[in-house]
Amino acid sequence: MINVKEKVVSGLFWTGSANIVEQAITWIISILLARLLVPSDYGLMALANMFIYFVAILNELSIGAAIVRKKDLDETYLSSSFWFLGFLSLLIYAIMYYLVAPIAGSFFNQGKLVQMIRALGIIFIISGATVIPQSLIARNLEYAKRAKALFVSRLIMGLVSLQLAYLGFGVWSLVVGALIKEFSYSVLCFYYHPWRPTWTFSFKRIHDLLSFSIPLTGSKIFGDIYKQSDNFIIGKILGDKVLGFYHMAFRLSALPVDRLAVVIDQVNFPIFSRIQDSETRSRSLFLKTSRYVSLLMFPALVGMALTADDLVGVLLGQKWISIVLPLRILCAVGIFRSLNSIIYSLLVGRGRADVIFKFTLLSSVSLPLAFLIGSQIGLAGVALAWVAVFPFLFAYMLRFGLKELNLPLIDYVSNLFPIIKACFFMVVAVVLFQNLGIDHRTWRFIGSIVVGFLSYTTFFTVMNKEIAVEIKAMIYILKSRRSQA
Repeated sequence: MINVKEKVVSGLFWTGSANIVEQAITWIISILLARLLVPSDYGLMALANMFIYFVAILNELSIGAAIVRKKDLDETYLSSSFWFLGFLSLLIYAIMYYLVAPIAGSFFNQGKLVQMIRALGIIFIISGATVIPQSLIARNLEYAKRAKALFVSRLIMGLVSLQLAYLGFGVWSLVVGALIKEFSYSVLCFYYHPWRPTWTFSFKRIHDLLSFSIPLTGSKIFGDIYKQSDNFIIGKILGDKVLGFYHMAFRLSALPVDRLAVVIDQVNFPIFSRIQDSETRSRSLFLKTSRYVSLLMFPALVGMALTADDLVGVLLGQKWISIVLPLRILCAVGIFRSLNSIIYSLLVGRGRADVIFKFTLLSSVSLPLAFLIGSQIGLAGVALAWVAVFPFLFAYMLRFGLKELNLPLIDYVSNLFPIIKACFFMVVAVVLFQNLGIDHRTWRFIGSIVVGFLSYTTFFTVMNKEIAVEIKAMIYILKSRRSQA
C-alpha cells in the first residue's frame, strides 16, 4: 500500500527543490531579459502564446491525465494513444499554420505575429510525442526524473533566450527559447523513461480514454478562455505595449504560484488518483498540502506586494515602473490562485471533472466580462477585475472540494490560520522598517526582505511550534529515505 506521507514529502522535496532552484535562476534570467527587451516584445509574445496555449489543449485532449488515472493500463492503450496524438498534432499544426496564424496577425494588425505563431506551432508536434513518457513518469511517481527534465529544459531555454536577446534578436529570442525548451524536455522524458511504441492501434482503447479526458478537456478549454481573455482584451483595446506591462506584472505575481501549481499537479494528482477510494487519507493529504503551500506562498506574495515599488525599480528598471500598482493587486489574487490549484488536483484525482468544467465555464463568462469593464480604466482596472471576481470563483471550488471530503469549513480555515497570523506579524514588521526613512532604494529593498523573512520565521519558532515540529518531521523522513537509497 502506498505510504501517502512519505510520497508527498518526497514528491514535494524533489519537485519543490527543483522548482525553487529553477525559479531563482528563472528570476535572474527574466530580470536580465526585461532589461534587454522592451515591453512591446513581451506584448507580442503574450499574444502569440494566447493562441498557442489555447490550441495546445486540443493537441493532447487530456489523454495524459487519463493515462495517469487509468487502473488497468496496458501497452495497447499506450501505443494507440501515441499514434492518435501524433496524427492529431500534425493536423493541428497544419490548421495553425494556414488558418489561425494569418487570422491572428490580421485581427491584431501585427504582421510579425503570423511568423511567430507558425514557428511556435512546432511545439505541438514535439509535445504530442512527449505525452506518453511524461505521463508514465507521473504515473510511477518518479518525481526526481520529472523535476530534472523540467529544470534542465527551462535552464537551457533561459540561457538561449538571454544570449539571443543580447545579440539583438528581440522577440525572437523568446520564440526560439520556447522551442528549445520543448525539444530538450521531450528528449529528457524519453531518456528517463525509454518507452517505445509498438505498431498497434485500438479505437476501443482511445474511446475508453476519451470518455474521461473529453470532459476534462472541455474544462481546460473554458479555463484557457478566462486565463487568456485578459491578454486578448488588453492587446486589442490597449495595445501591445500596455499588454507588455501587464504581462510582466502578471508574470511576476504568477511565477511562484504557477511553479507551485506544477509541483502540486505532479505530486498530488497521481496520489489523489491512487487513494481516491479513501476519504480519510484524501482529507489528510488535502489539509497538509494546503498548509505547506500557504506556508510558502502567503509570505512570498504578501512580501512581493509590500516591496513592489522597490522590486521593480531595483530589478527591472524605471521603464517598468508602471507595473507597480497592478503587481500589488495581482499578488492578492495569487493567494487565492495558489489554494485553488490544490482543490483542482483533488477534484480531478477523485474523478470530479464535472465540477472543474462548471468552474471553468463560470470563469470563462464572468472574468472576460470583468476584464472588458476594467480595461476602460486601464491597466490597473484589468488587475482589479481579478480581485473583484476570482475570490467568488474560488469559494465555488472550495465548496465542492470540502463537500467531496466531508470537511467542515472551520477545519479548513483553522488549518491556515497560524500562517495568516504569521503574515500579519510580518506585514507589521516590514511596514515599520520601511518607515525608518531609508532613502537608498536598493538597501531598503534588501532590508525589507531580511526583516520579512526573520519576522515570519521567528513567529513560528516562538508562537507556533507545532508547524516547526512538523517541518522537522518532514526533514527526518527525507533523511531516512536518503539513507535507505
